[in-house]
Amino acid sequence: MVTQNRECIFGTIDDDIRIINDNGKIVETELLRSIAIRERWFFHNWVIMPNHIHLLIEIVSSSVEMHDVETHCSASLTKNRIDQL
Repeated sequence: MVTQNRECIFGTIDDDIRIINDNGKIVETELLRSIAIRERWFFHNWVIMPNHIHLLIEIVSSSVEMHDVETHCSASLTKNRIDQL
């Protein structure tokens, strides 16, 4: 997820070190809460950057209906959809 106008509202980078501010700490706290309460979501990895957040989440429930979604990256495409391209 990217912040509006790519504004650095979650922190800064100083000498190649990511420094999270109070807003970034709020996001971190809420991500940790989400990890604790969402039993069917597996959070593989996440990182808070100054102007965006990376999340890699797997929904492990078999009751979720799957749909192909148009994306800007092939990482989110199913094998059938990739074969169609």
